[in-house]
Amino acid sequence: MNFGGNHLPIITTEIDFVCANQSPYNSCIGLDKLGKLMMHQCLTRIIFSLALLLTLIPVADASSIKNIDQFDLKQFYGKVVYLDFWASWCKPCRKSFPWMNDMTGRYSEQEFKIVTINLDRDPEAMHEFLARVPARFDIYHDPAGTLAEKFQLQGMPTSYLIDKSGQVVSRHIGFQTGLIAEYEAEIEALLTTQLLSI
Repeated sequence: MNFGGNHLPIITTEIDFVCANQSPYNSCIGLDKLGKLMMHQCLTRIIFSLALLLTLIPVADASSIKNIDQFDLKQFYGKVVYLDFWASWCKPCRKSFPWMNDMTGRYSEQEFKIVTINLDRDPEAMHEFLARVPARFDIYHDPAGTLAEKFQLQGMPTSYLIDKSGQVVSRHIGFQTGLIAEYEAEIEALLTTQLLSI
């Protein structure tokens, strides 16, 4: 199977919109001027804090991208791993990058690691993608689809959640913004699980 080109089905999803306000009744109604001002200030502070945090996390560049031969899941033993397969030609893959960047920052002090596998045959296509969509997590280049074959991918993007003992506990085909809370709940649950010593 060839993973370097447009040969896997691309999983698409519509962008979800959330209605929120400062109403004491928590109903989806129009905001008054004070409510709008409070929300604007709150969002501004959150965005500023996240932007400041992300500046402390290095962006992946050509020198930091590793060859797939260097990949060994055992090196992440004791950590919860979010393993994501992506490619430059997969437009839905772009939606997951901001979230993965955010998760990298939020869980930088915990036993959590995001590791991604790029499947582009042409490394230049990968670098062009990363120039437009920066990544602040580990990237391995798998142009021959070696690891993709082992995981038997059925669509792009595809991610696997791996527990601290190295066992795959869940798989997600596609990236849906509406399921972000579910993804994060799974990660939180695994982070609270203690690794049993043998």
